[in-house]
Amino acid sequence: MPKASHCNPKDRALGRQGTKKQELFFVNLFDCTIFAMKVKLSVIIPVYNTPSTLRRCVESVVAQLPADAELLLVDDGSTDCSPSLCDELAMRYPQVTAVHKENGGLSDARNRGLALTSGQYVSFVDSDDYISGAPYAHAISLLDSDGDIGFVEFPVYVHYGASDAHMLTFADNTLTSMTDYWLHSKAYTHCYAWNKVYRRELFQGVGYAYGKAFEDVILMPQLLSRCKKLALSSVGCYYYCFNDRGITATASARELTDLLEAHISVLRDGRLLRGKERSAEAASYYAHVLNIQLDIFHITGKVNSCFPILPYYKTFKLMMLHLLGLQMLCKLHTYVCHNHLLASL
Repeated sequence: MPKASHCNPKDRALGRQGTKKQELFFVNLFDCTIFAMKVKLSVIIPVYNTPSTLRRCVESVVAQLPADAELLLVDDGSTDCSPSLCDELAMRYPQVTAVHKENGGLSDARNRGLALTSGQYVSFVDSDDYISGAPYAHAISLLDSDGDIGFVEFPVYVHYGASDAHMLTFADNTLTSMTDYWLHSKAYTHCYAWNKVYRRELFQGVGYAYGKAFEDVILMPQLLSRCKKLALSSVGCYYYCFNDRGITATASARELTDLLEAHISVLRDGRLLRGKERSAEAASYYAHVLNIQLDIFHITGKVNSCFPILPYYKTFKLMMLHLLGLQMLCKLHTYVCHNHLLASL
């Protein structure tokens, strides 16, 4: 579908004034009347130094885009040939626009994309990943069919290309309980920004935390608080390609601390555990958060003073937490790791 014709194609590619595309235009050749169609879906791809994978990523998305959709490449101050490749792809594909900005990080790039796009629905893709299997068309049909659905989540091939690669799949389902989604579906393990199609209004007044790691985990509880329903879809696949330099493979203590603090906020807020506080699923979540604290202590020797001690005893680690206290449990866990013994007690 052609872009609005009010600016030069090179201006659109280079991110100059006029690059923000608000509507798609059609000209009736018989009476020259211009009809404007609102953009249904905006797909945002932050780009930073990924020339080897960017073309594959963009082409996979373009192949799945509905006619009334747009794709925005947000070059986050790349220092290699990625900016020129963004421009090339924007010139080649009518639905693609490229913008360029100073480096501000992934959160800043996603937030800029949200500000510059206008789709009724929005989705994200990382530039070293790709998609297949028409997830967008099916997600849009679900969102169109029920105005209470806040977002649709579709399958992921996690760590594609690595030895621990595995599929995260979903049975088609509509959920009305965000607590069930968080605990039973273990959403806290797949808060990914990108395997979802959202209603734009979920982001009204909120965005990805600037300068924080695991920004998708930080934001997800806020988005869930605005959802009456969400849908799980079996259609399509997001290929989350393994990157040995990515944050999940190389997370530092500071980055893990961002993750821990996000989960501590959920535990202290309590809304995503409401009615299930004493369930085995809540205990499993608490154990998940405890393991993050243990990993941080293993690196830094420090305990987060805000870590809540809650009455869960499901695992041996949880029982030891109450018997020994958090500080001593962390020391014991580190000792076990240092001696090459089993770290999972």
